[in-house]
Amino acid sequence: MPDELIRRAKRAELEALVDEHGTENERWQLTFSGMRRAEVTLTQLAGAAERDESLRPLPPEPEVLARLARKVERRRRLGLPRKDCAARRVVESCDCLGATLDEIDESAGTREVLAAARKLHKARNPVFAPQPVPSVQAEPPVAPERPTTPPAPIPEAVTETNTRPAGVIKRSPKWFDPHPRSVRDMQF
Repeated sequence: MPDELIRRAKRAELEALVDEHGTENERWQLTFSGMRRAEVTLTQLAGAAERDESLRPLPPEPEVLARLARKVERRRRLGLPRKDCAARRVVESCDCLGATLDEIDESAGTREVLAAARKLHKARNPVFAPQPVPSVQAEPPVAPERPTTPPAPIPEAVTETNTRPAGVIKRSPKWFDPHPRSVRDMQF
């Protein structure tokens, strides 16, 4: 009996750690592992949502809980941000920082973890990686094919047009135009 209480207390402590310091993705992983362990189907979940009732709190899988707790504790120890993606503009579907924390050596420092996470982010999201410049290869010039039909005769040059000559457009004088019969224009 005391062993069961100790295990429950330890599990509750790890769940609280993940719930308080984990990312949204890690909290969802914890929730879904409990649903998977209790073998909750989507129909049961939808039925509970229609009846506006929640499923009882389901204990998560111990392996998932331990893995998430180690990841959260390591993130706190290294002083890393509480997010899944290491990019400045976080990509919603990217979990490069979380995957790096799972894979990289325990002795790695903050800078090494962030550098590895950014490298993984660029590898997973080629949009953010620098695009290689395609090399332009000059194709050998192709000689144009000779026409099989004779060319059409060139029409004679047009020397006359059927348009009337342009007329002069007159405008009325404005206040800023110089007056043609001004005192300033007179000669004495």
